[in-house]
Amino acid sequence: MALFEETNPCDIDINELISTLKKHYTVVEKKDLRFFYHGTYNVFEFKDFILRVPDVTFRNQKGIQLIQEEAMKLKNLSSFLNIPIPQPTKISLDEEMPFMVYTKLSGVPLSTVFSDLTHQQYKQIAIEIAEFLNQLHSPTLFHQVNAKIFNTSFQTEDYKQYWRNKFEEFKEKVFPMLNLLQKFWSQQIFETFLENPRNFQFTPVLTHGDFDMSNILVDPKKSKITGIVDFEQCCVWDPAADLLFYEQPIFQDTIISAYAYSDSVSLFERMKFLYCRTWLEYVLFGLQHHKQNMVKYGLMRLEKLRRKFPCFS
Repeated sequence: MALFEETNPCDIDINELISTLKKHYTVVEKKDLRFFYHGTYNVFEFKDFILRVPDVTFRNQKGIQLIQEEAMKLKNLSSFLNIPIPQPTKISLDEEMPFMVYTKLSGVPLSTVFSDLTHQQYKQIAIEIAEFLNQLHSPTLFHQVNAKIFNTSFQTEDYKQYWRNKFEEFKEKVFPMLNLLQKFWSQQIFETFLENPRNFQFTPVLTHGDFDMSNILVDPKKSKITGIVDFEQCCVWDPAADLLFYEQPIFQDTIISAYAYSDSVSLFERMKFLYCRTWLEYVLFGLQHHKQNMVKYGLMRLEKLRRKFPCFS
């Protein structure tokens, strides 16, 4: 199943976007823009740059805040990471069309070439991913980053309360639209997770927050990572959130075997929970913003996950 973001169409009038860009760039033509995908942001290739314009839901003060926060995160992290990450070259905070532009990093998304890689190639990339996560998740980096930007006062009790609240929201808003099997399985996910105290004994770290193959750029010929993108969800969180490569189990196993912090007693239980609830965010956001295609995708993903992990106890 393709990610929702990969098939979600652009929600911007291109002529309006060009008009906005002309306020900042001398020459802008339609051929200069190539649409990539649409998640939190509409993402375009723009000449030698990447252009990110928030979803219509966030073309307001909330979108401006998203851009400002991500720009601060990128600036704060750039000197600590060995792998290149985006650095904004221009930011517009106009509520009607806020945007961020950064110089395009080399490489292609790992998701677009993974099926063509040899076992040795993806094993080499998996080890590089583990090395990146070892750096990002390290206690040293945690203590070096700006506390105001990343909320380094985060506690695991906050994390537990977050999921308690999410469970209540799920029961209120989503439970009524599920069939009996879906209700039972989904409730089991949360109850099994929340009732196990080991799941809240981890050490919080700085996480990417949206760490999948579409956000990992590679040079497939050299089997090298060339960049990591999309840091808007980067925050202090559970490190298990950056290890969810269940679609490629051997690849995931290689990452974990080279990952420095894989000895936690509950790491795999937390990974399983975080992966199995990925459908829920699509449904909740879709319901909140009247995006039926997103709700439909989330429910399709629920069925796929339920069949992949039929027992959760």
